[in-house]
Amino acid sequence: MVFIHGFILREQFASGFLILPTKALDTEYIAVSYHRNETTDYWLPAFDVMALFDNTTVTIQTSVQDVRVLQRYEFFHYIPSDDEPLDITGIRLTATRPISLMAGHECSIIPGPTGKCDSLLKHIPPVSSLGHHFVLAPFLARSTGYLFRVIATASDTTQVTISGQTGERLLLSGEFLELNLATDEVVTVSADRPVMVTQYAKSDNADIGDGTMVIIPPTEAFSSNVTFPVPHLSEPSRIPGQEAFITIITACENTERAPFFLDNQPLNAQNASLLQTPDNDYCVIGTSVIPGPAHTVTHPTSDATFLVLVYDFTYAAGYGFVAGYNIRTAQDFDYEFLPTGNLCKRDLSQYTSLYMIYLVNKYHTEKKFLDS
Repeated sequence: MVFIHGFILREQFASGFLILPTKALDTEYIAVSYHRNETTDYWLPAFDVMALFDNTTVTIQTSVQDVRVLQRYEFFHYIPSDDEPLDITGIRLTATRPISLMAGHECSIIPGPTGKCDSLLKHIPPVSSLGHHFVLAPFLARSTGYLFRVIATASDTTQVTISGQTGERLLLSGEFLELNLATDEVVTVSADRPVMVTQYAKSDNADIGDGTMVIIPPTEAFSSNVTFPVPHLSEPSRIPGQEAFITIITACENTERAPFFLDNQPLNAQNASLLQTPDNDYCVIGTSVIPGPAHTVTHPTSDATFLVLVYDFTYAAGYGFVAGYNIRTAQDFDYEFLPTGNLCKRDLSQYTSLYMIYLVNKYHTEKKFLDS
């Protein structure tokens, strides 16, 4: 299995995201972001939609219905107008053929209203790939905890249960629940309908370093034997002596059978931290890692699945992303197509997967194509 990651790495501005294969893309999405900051309202939540096929009709459901027809590789950029809500989270997009959705925030302060901002750019998984059960764990080297949101995607009411919280929460389609957790708090989220879960590190008004957003895969989509890059943030703004970090989330039965390995070195009490969910079903292993182009997390047993979060923070930048996502293949569309124009130097029709990377910022969008 191949995983591809995209990054925006500039001094005082960073973001990282997992890039989804075209065969995982589909026709229905829920946008996610964070709210527009009143003190920096020139930075906005936004999303970009791209069509994979000609004559794709895309419907965006906000306070009004916006319908557009896109041709192959055509895209449009959406930002809320002044009279629309301060947050795009929960906006539903549907299409007649598969589309790709990049969403987030140009520069968000979490939770705001003051502090330094950073980009929140993610490749959004389709509703068809979402799940019912999630585990959330704190970011290492953070002193004020973290935030997370649960976003309902079903057309009817979704019932959500969070460990450590009294009672159940009911959410309508597009509604979300936001909670603030402590630095050592691990929770599970269960829902009777598919939901999307996003986790946020706080910005420098609440903690050291800029904030970030991570889309958390459900436990049903955990993967195994993951290889990933760890980007190096600019040295002038680094916190002295700090490395990047990874968090591994897995069923505790896996840690009981054998240790996990980072770059062929076992993780144990001497070089990693260990937390558990309240029911002791899931374990969380955290450790530091030196930035570099390729690190690997493995487990000796072939059936062990797990989630790896990769993240780093400096005084003026921060990023976070999932290293792998065992995402479901979407419905049966014909993806064996060749990009038009001079987009690559060799024929891609021989490959079964085509990956799209968007390098997006406020002023420029560039499309690149990679094969696997």
